Amino acid sequence: TTTTTTTTVAATTTLLMSGEIEGGVLVQGRKSMNRAMSGDVVVLQLLPRSKWRSPSTLLAAVGEVDTAEGNDDGGGGSGDEGDDGDGAAAAPTTSTTTTSAKQREKELVGKSAPHAATVVPTAKVVAILKRSWKPYVGSILSPKGNIDSAKSVLFEPRDRTLPRVRIRTRQARRLLGRRVVVVVDAWPRNSRYPVGHYVKTVGSGSGGVDDPTTETDALLLQYDVPCHPFGEAVLGCLPTMPWRLEDEDDVPRRVDIRKSHVVCSVDPPGCTDIDDALHLRGPLFGDEALPFSSTTTTAALPSAAQPGEKVEVYEIGVHIADVTHFVKPNTAIDDEARNRSTTVYLVDRRIDMLPDLLSGNLCSLRGNEDRLAFSCFWKIQLRRPLQEGEDENATAADLQFCDDERSKMSVDIIDVTFKKTVICSKRAFTYEQAQNLIDDRTQQSDLARNLRVMLLISKIFRADRIAKGSLVLASAEVRFVRPSDESATAPRDVELYVARDTNAMVEEYMLLANVSV
Repeated sequence: TTTTTTTTVAATTTLLMSGEIEGGVLVQGRKSMNRAMSGDVVVLQLLPRSKWRSPSTLLAAVGEVDTAEGNDDGGGGSGDEGDDGDGAAAAPTTSTTTTSAKQREKELVGKSAPHAATVVPTAKVVAILKRSWKPYVGSILSPKGNIDSAKSVLFEPRDRTLPRVRIRTRQARRLLGRRVVVVVDAWPRNSRYPVGHYVKTVGSGSGGVDDPTTETDALLLQYDVPCHPFGEAVLGCLPTMPWRLEDEDDVPRRVDIRKSHVVCSVDPPGCTDIDDALHLRGPLFGDEALPFSSTTTTAALPSAAQPGEKVEVYEIGVHIADVTHFVKPNTAIDDEARNRSTTVYLVDRRIDMLPDLLSGNLCSLRGNEDRLAFSCFWKIQLRRPLQEGEDENATAADLQFCDDERSKMSVDIIDVTFKKTVICSKRAFTYEQAQNLIDDRTQQSDLARNLRVMLLISKIFRADRIAKGSLVLASAEVRFVRPSDESATAPRDVELYVARDTNAMVEEYMLLANVSV
């Protein structure tokens, strides 16, 4: 059996079987697809090797055939190969356009890519074990004839891997130009299209296919993003307000670093769900520079500086909001979070995984507010060359380094430990604000000096990671510029997202925390 992903003309499948066939299997054309749809569990019969094909030409030409099929009449049933199964006789397929589309499809199905290096295993569907039908989002195609007299129309899903669906409705005029939800009921053997029925219209008012709010709602439906309001059972799991740190039973067992550590967060502008923060202490001397525990077997003692270099030991920490303190296993809120899996960010809205009381408040490490966290602490040794004329009391925070000087530096993790903590972030920075503070050498606050050293050490970690073959997937990103009027739904512009050194800094420490765990 296999799960198949289909298009109107070609399907790519993953064959779940042992033996000589591994990887993808190609299913070509409607006849071979045998009324299978995207996500169906099917049984395939592998074709002889002489009939194996390359998918590249077919995939490139799918739109060509679909365009030709767009001339099929949705009102009278033209395009079905016989009775469409809904009681309305299908008109004979005699139009020149429809016939030429079928001929073109047959030509494409019989061809391989002219420049293909190899062909792939090719098969046909011989049975459908399990249908994956669900509500589909799309729009109604305008029929050729009188729309008011049309007994059925064609529905085109937004997902182009799905076939069109014939639905019977007397609301065609009202539904034209709107986003609608349709459910497939059956796919008769003698029908070119599956048949289904209209469920509901997406959006409200006059919002059509070009309305941003309607399109966003359609996307959420298309990709099964849970966006319903949180139920009473979920809300009943939330702590009562006003919340007080002193009322939490486990606070005495946590490490309280509110006064001893300068913690801050660095996030995108407008971020309200601040789930991570950073701190730096140092340089450390004496016992503070030693491993966290004498029983730690993986720890290493700081090494002595060689002539012409200096060794500095720092404590750096990553603090993650302790969501598990509020979300207990196997509760209604835990089940809901599992179902949602993640917070979804869209242009005009955010679909939270957890209620806003947690995601935007109690589990958000906001500035100057006490919060519960799970923290990773490192003792890190920075080995760097002495600069000419450097003051003997100078530290990395006092100096500026060129790329050549930084390439001669090294960092080593002396020790790592994990603690449940109580923190109080001193400030919630944006990436731009943190970068400006680092670059302005007149700024000598604890936050400014700490950020400079954290950035320096992160660059050394990053260079070492990339030198060892780490994969870099960075690419240009765009961001939507929202209008100042909060009631407006459409963005007013699109611009390239400017990635700063502070972006990479946060990324590096998050990666390091994951590796350390």
